Amino acid sequence: MAIGRALITKPILILADKPTRNLDSKNAQDVIDLLIKASRHYQQIILMITHNISLTTSVDISALRLP
Repeated sequence: MAIGRALITKPILILADKPTRNLDSKNAQDVIDLLIKASRHYQQIILMITHNISLTTSVDISALRLP
């Protein structure tokens, strides 16, 4: 629900603080796919914080990984 509210206004920047934290791996990937599709379609920037390194493999640019 929160992701839908965030995307409906088509903001330039989407701040996603652990958007997949309580999801199983399939639903987590679905959320990431939705965010990527929206960002490409509406030319948005996504700033996402996650502890799930495997989710960073599907981003377009690069991921900053802190130790």
